[in-house]
Amino acid sequence: MDFKSITEFLENKTILITGTTGFIAKILLEKILQIQPDMNKLYLLIRASDVQAADARLQDEVLGKELFNVLREKWGSSFDSIVSEKIRAVAGDTSDENLGLSDDQLNEMSSDIDIVINVAATTRFDERYDVALGVNTLGPKHVVNFAKACAKIQLFIHVSTGIISEKAHVIGEALNGVVGLDIHNERKIVAKTISNLKANNFREKVIRQTMKDLGSQRAKMYGWPNAYVFTKAMGEMLVGKHRGNLPVLIMRPTIMCSTLKEPFPGWVEGCRTIDSIAVMYGKGYLGLFSGNGSSIMDLALVFPCSRMGGSTFQCNLLNIEKKLKIITRLLELYKPYVFFKGIFADINTEKLQITARENGLDEDAFNFDPLRVNWKDYFFNIHLPSVVESLF
Repeated sequence: MDFKSITEFLENKTILITGTTGFIAKILLEKILQIQPDMNKLYLLIRASDVQAADARLQDEVLGKELFNVLREKWGSSFDSIVSEKIRAVAGDTSDENLGLSDDQLNEMSSDIDIVINVAATTRFDERYDVALGVNTLGPKHVVNFAKACAKIQLFIHVSTGIISEKAHVIGEALNGVVGLDIHNERKIVAKTISNLKANNFREKVIRQTMKDLGSQRAKMYGWPNAYVFTKAMGEMLVGKHRGNLPVLIMRPTIMCSTLKEPFPGWVEGCRTIDSIAVMYGKGYLGLFSGNGSSIMDLALVFPCSRMGGSTFQCNLLNIEKKLKIITRLLELYKPYVFFKGIFADINTEKLQITARENGLDEDAFNFDPLRVNWKDYFFNIHLPSVVESLF
């Protein structure tokens, strides 16, 4: 691609974003609107029964958030008209083969779209295996097939999850070297398990827990710590298998925290990943949490990455009998991360930073250098206060 800046590249482009109501996609949407209001159109795929429901979710769960207040102030009375002109909510689901779209929608969008950004995912570590497989594994395959059908496609961006190496996952390659990983077989296992459960009239609560346990078991069998990263890895495999000649960029964000400064410092939604531990401690539910003091914590302020030493939380534990279950639960979820002994490779990110500096690619608008961040100030004066405000 020959362009002078990222902002210039986005001008007059038509973009499809999936997973619109998620944390990353909202920030991405706000950023695009902030830096390039002259992009042509934004199709936003939203899980909903129809376009009216999709529009309602867009207004309530995306544009109505505080995140967009800066844009509202900047554009004033023009905000609603610009949004109406540039943004189109589309009811759909990436777990469906045709994204849940009609033939007319597929034809219109495939002739119009230049860039596809797949952010759709379920990020629960202990998600039901059938749900995670549908969204995180089959979803990327369906989106990449749609992107290949777009006549003007210039770029497909797939948001995946972190691994130690920066090489792409190879289809059927297990993280621990165990042979036999077959995505088609995983789908058959899911279908058979659900069929047996329903045939024996198990309650939905039992089915849900069984599917969560199945996801954990299958992930650990092939070397992944949980169903989330396992199904995301398989999704990346399918992107590689089905991409053809499509220009593909795979992004692997690490643990996501609140915004550093744009559109304003400290925007976050709810309690995210590691925040659970701090919040439990602050509310008095958690007084002790195990960890390796020499572990590397891999964090991000929306997109920038950092490397920080791990730590161990310790103090008096009260009411050890309502609280032991909480600690055990958190330890199960976070053990692979708080006792993690590897360091993530970020050579490609460093090369991107160098390229941006050497070519003047909007470095001020897209600064993602973690060395410029005062981490102590960020956590104590921006992030943790914003988490408290968001929750209470």
